[in-house]
Amino acid sequence: MPHTPESIQQNFSVSDTAVNELAAFMGQDENNGKALRLYFAGNGCSGPRLGFALESPNVDEAIYNKRGVTIQADQETMTIIESYGGVSLDFVDDPVYGSGFRADFKNPPEGGCGSSCGSGGCGC
Repeated sequence: MPHTPESIQQNFSVSDTAVNELAAFMGQDENNGKALRLYFAGNGCSGPRLGFALESPNVDEAIYNKRGVTIQADQETMTIIESYGGVSLDFVDDPVYGSGFRADFKNPPEGGCGSSCGSGGCGC
C-alpha cells in the first residue's frame, strides 16, 4: 500500500543540523537535484540497519521534503521504519567515530539501541 504524505511526515524526524549538512552537500553541482535515499541494509545486532545513497528522486518511493532537502525510501524500507515507530535522522560529530549521518529508530528493538550507519557497533 502506498504511503500517504501524512504517514511519511509522521515517520521521519530530521534534525536542523542534518538538513543543513544535506543542503550544503546537495548544493554542490554534481549533487544538484538528487535525493538522499534510505534503504534496508540488512539486519545487525541492533535490528534492521538503514543505509544511505544519493540518487535521482524516484516518484515511486515515499518522499520527505524539508527546506528543499529531499529524502526518499522504498515501500519495504518504509514498512520497516513504520514498524519501529519512525526514524530520526541526524548529523553527528563524534570525537571517536568522526562525523556523519546517523539514523535511529524511534522505538528500537529490544536489546539494541536501534542505531545504524556509523553508530559504532553493538555496544550502546
